Amino acid sequence: MPLSNRSFPVVETGAFAVIRPASFLQSSRATAKCDGKASEDTSGYPPNVRARWSTVRELATATRARLRSDGLWWVLAAAIRTSTAFGTKFSEEIMFEFHTRTRTRGDYWSSQQVIAKALYGDAHHYRPIERRLMNEALGAVEMDALASTFIDLGCGKGRALVVAAEFGWRRLVGVEYDPKLAARAKKNAASYSRRRLSSPDLSFEIIEGDAAMYEPPAGPFLLFMYNPFGEQTASAVIDRVIHSWKSDPRPVSVIYAFPRWEHQLQRPELVETARVGNPSFDMDQAIIWRLT
Repeated sequence: MPLSNRSFPVVETGAFAVIRPASFLQSSRATAKCDGKASEDTSGYPPNVRARWSTVRELATATRARLRSDGLWWVLAAAIRTSTAFGTKFSEEIMFEFHTRTRTRGDYWSSQQVIAKALYGDAHHYRPIERRLMNEALGAVEMDALASTFIDLGCGKGRALVVAAEFGWRRLVGVEYDPKLAARAKKNAASYSRRRLSSPDLSFEIIEGDAAMYEPPAGPFLLFMYNPFGEQTASAVIDRVIHSWKSDPRPVSVIYAFPRWEHQLQRPELVETARVGNPSFDMDQAIIWRLT
């Protein structure tokens, strides 16, 4: 098939925009199996090192598979499109941060000492959510922004909080266990609130604490998570949300972006209302539930 007839969808992976057609990973995995090579054992390394190595290894395997199946020209074309997409994304990020007077770009890996102190010790590294996906998810929520609280568990530097504020929420709560990330989120919230265009009733609250121990506030709220922690913490969070709702029935919705532990939200009390993003790639997908 000529290059001009091929599609090269762009998938966001934190600091990189990777050209990855639907069959890209499947072909790379098949090639890896045919190689018969044992994967490197990284079990003895910290989670942040394993996460970075896994990403590099996946991209290398996928590129090798495409070189074998489609040749060098396909890879070069993909690289050019990737560079273009990255440049566009970077400029959009700069403009967003200039407009909001914040700094939420860049991945961040917490130290093992910080992670180990949490109840379940399963925190994931911070990666700012793509604003396009965030906007799609918020647009699919059937909730009055002015009458509800937006809660981001594992808020990191506060990207989702700022986007929600731009979307109309006035009461925003961020919960972050890492002290450095919590401090950055507070600075971003304060800087955003000082803008000339900010609403006088805008209220940010950044809580330095464990999401597994967080008690939801009274009144309607929208809970947001962007793959911030592991399965145990996710289960504990949903347990607390359901218990709070049963004690005081009120409008409650949940957005789970990059839903790695989606099965933990398959509860009788939770009804799925929408899915947005790319259904074939978890990192670029968000699911919305409503308690009923």
